[in-house]
Amino acid sequence: MSWLDAVDDTTELKKLYGGKTPSLEGVELHEVKLRQGKEGVSLRFDLAEFPDAPPENWARKEHNTVQLTVRFVGSSTSRFADVGSTLFRIFT
Repeated sequence: MSWLDAVDDTTELKKLYGGKTPSLEGVELHEVKLRQGKEGVSLRFDLAEFPDAPPENWARKEHNTVQLTVRFVGSSTSRFADVGSTLFRIFT
C-alpha cells in the first residue's frame, strides 16, 4: 500500500511528481499536531525528493523543497494505527 492511498485528493501531488509516489524515506519532519475532535492528527514535513519538472515559477524563485501537511481527520483508531505505524516508524 502506498502512503498516498491514505490521502484524499492527491491530484496535484501526483501531477507534480509525474504520476509517481514520492518516497517518505529521508523526509524532514517539522511538526506533529494532535488535536481532539475533527482536527485529528497532522504531520508537516519536507519531502526528500524534489520533482523532476517543477512548476516554472518554482524554478524561477529557486525553490528546492516540497513541504506537505498531511492531516488525518475522521479516521478510526485502527485505520490510523495501520497507516500511522508506518509513518512514525519512518520518522523515528
